[in-house]
Amino acid sequence: MADNYKDNYYILNYNKKLIDINEIKYSYSKKGNKKLLVQVPNTKRISISDLKQLPNDVLIRVEGPFTEDREKAYEGCSYRSGLLINEENFNQAIYTKDEMIKIIEKIEEIEVGINPYWDEVTKAYYVYDYLKKQIMYDPNYKKIENDSSKIRSLKGLIRDKTVCAGYAVIYKEILNRLGIKCAYIQGYVPHNNSRDGHAWNVIKLNDGRLIPIDVTWENTNLRRGNYNSIDYFGQNIDIFEKSHIPGKQEGFKGTFSSINKNDLMNIRKMITREQKYTQTTYELNRSDNSSFVISLIGVDKSNKFYRYYCMERNNNGTLSKPKLYVSEENFFEYINTIQFYQGNPNPTPEETEKYNRVKKRLHYFKNMLMSKINTEDSSKKDTMYIGKYEYKSSMVFDEAIKIFERYKSEGYYYPEIKIYDTLTNHEIVDTVLKDKILFIKQFAQAVGIQKKEDYRKLYSYKSIYNALLWYLYENGPLSNDIPYKEQKEKIIKYINSRQSIECSKIINYLVSPGINISIINNALCGIRIIKDDKTVNKMKNNYVIRTRSDGTSFMVISQGYKKDGIGRYPVNHYEIIELVNEHGIRVVKKNVVFTENDLMKQNNKMIDDVLLNRNRLDYKVVETGSYIGYIGSDGKKYDDSKWTNFFEPSSKPSAYKVIDVKELKVTDKQRSDIITNLLRNSIGGRSIIR
Repeated sequence: MADNYKDNYYILNYNKKLIDINEIKYSYSKKGNKKLLVQVPNTKRISISDLKQLPNDVLIRVEGPFTEDREKAYEGCSYRSGLLINEENFNQAIYTKDEMIKIIEKIEEIEVGINPYWDEVTKAYYVYDYLKKQIMYDPNYKKIENDSSKIRSLKGLIRDKTVCAGYAVIYKEILNRLGIKCAYIQGYVPHNNSRDGHAWNVIKLNDGRLIPIDVTWENTNLRRGNYNSIDYFGQNIDIFEKSHIPGKQEGFKGTFSSINKNDLMNIRKMITREQKYTQTTYELNRSDNSSFVISLIGVDKSNKFYRYYCMERNNNGTLSKPKLYVSEENFFEYINTIQFYQGNPNPTPEETEKYNRVKKRLHYFKNMLMSKINTEDSSKKDTMYIGKYEYKSSMVFDEAIKIFERYKSEGYYYPEIKIYDTLTNHEIVDTVLKDKILFIKQFAQAVGIQKKEDYRKLYSYKSIYNALLWYLYENGPLSNDIPYKEQKEKIIKYINSRQSIECSKIINYLVSPGINISIINNALCGIRIIKDDKTVNKMKNNYVIRTRSDGTSFMVISQGYKKDGIGRYPVNHYEIIELVNEHGIRVVKKNVVFTENDLMKQNNKMIDDVLLNRNRLDYKVVETGSYIGYIGSDGKKYDDSKWTNFFEPSSKPSAYKVIDVKELKVTDKQRSDIITNLLRNSIGGRSIIR
């Protein structure tokens, strides 16, 4: 079949020769009405400086996995839509000059974090971990699936969103740049007697082992809350082979090998000493228009509770000092579920039902778990535990009538209230039942019904009761954070719109300051907060907030001690969590550090301003494996060089070019530009910048 889809291009092929800028410029003048297309095998073959010399409308095609051999294998093959696979593969690998510059910049930014002396498995896992956390599966893929260039190419690096083919293309490209053999595999996943198209990778190690990799499915694990998963990096080979079937045109043959799980876990601990939580950081708004910045920063040591780094937005627009909270609830999963539904142009009824359910869970998370009253209560406790939801069936009207008739009470309010079962004469201690009883007793009192024998009179107010039930179902629980007046007016308007009986007397009573809002929520919402602090490890004493002289605050979380080779406890182990500004983007960042100083107790500005200087934290990860030295009793900074090799034995400081930009007599803007250029253009990306 003719390759007529290439006819619109004047193609210069540099797959087997070096880029020739003069040839490109000459060809540009001879291309006529065609578009000039410069083809290279990978991004290593063309530099940013080369690109800047080219005319702006020159196109770049990075061949990547879409080689001539693949083109021959898929000759004449097409998708169900009728589009030729080769035409699709050809077009999705084409980029504008500006896109190509941004893509290479992003790749080089990733490479900066890679120690050149790491072994190939560590390098491969670093890229895998980076991509699964920093690039999300595109929730709008169904709306833009006809534009493969956006979601099945290197553009995922600059969009921060992609699909399986995009992950596989990006992973192959970066690993090939690092000198690691990596194949792009196109195939399918067996699913309910059908086949879902899919793409993944296989890397070939220097010893010949073939390791299967699926970044896409690992990102799915992340979005579902399994933050530390390594399931699809050379693990569970039998399952991988059954769930990943290569297309017959791939011609893939070979036996997979696995990576030792313990070795991989150790690699994960080492390469995550510096982390950015770009994709798991959001600013969320509550119903009362207050807001907070929240970042999912992984799980606690038990792997049962999600850790949240949180800051309230003050009335003047500034952010409060950070606090650490934990919960079983994963707001990040809720947001992703909502985004995928909104990106689906034709959702099924089941998907719509799930969307509505998850939307409510996110509402509860923002307005119940993260309410100011609940977080303030959690801050007073050692665990910093904000709780989880417990779902109970709502008390429908018929149940309420039976409860009103059966139970008697002494008083109507906590803590004096005592409730008895008239059948057994036993006191009621179940808190959920107690709240249901209290609610219907208060509801009855509001309409002038005192005796349980008069329960039939309550039927006159059934429509009001049900309207209030529906209000809470549609809007979520009442909030202690929102002024009573605002809630009262909103509820009255809602109930009056549904029935004609005057209800302001009841509503005034129910949302007055003397009523415990949680009683209404527990009785009618079918949801309440459960805070069993005994199940949570104590957190409050494990972290402190420190502040530098410039006013920037950061969180220090104790991770215990780091043993040396003979079992001693040489240094303290901490995580530094901080909201930083990188290139105009707000990012929550983690740095693991090791130091002889006790950061939980020693209040010393030299520690904050020098030892824990923001720039110093970043370069120490690479230079010394996160060992940052210590401030002595004389106020001077010291480094014990023996710990450098202990924490990062593969590092060789002499191989790094150390540049102290503070000594340069330049403006802050010039210094920033110098740092950017050094990071992008230093040999191997390995400059250490102070």
